[in-house]
Amino acid sequence: MIDTHSHLFAEEFTEDLPAVIERAKAAGVSKVLMPNIDDTTIEAMLSVCTASGILFSNDRISSYFC
Repeated sequence: MIDTHSHLFAEEFTEDLPAVIERAKAAGVSKVLMPNIDDTTIEAMLSVCTASGILFSNDRISSYFC
């Protein structure tokens, strides 16, 4: 299963991110795509992607269509 839109790099997940990732894996999630919010969150997003193993930056794909 792939989660196509998540912001797990947000401050709200800082303390329990490892537990969130483990619960996602246990539920069958193999990948989580994370679109960036704005230019202030790029570093946090890329840092979380590097450390997790299942989180991936979605910075090349726009989820927003107007």
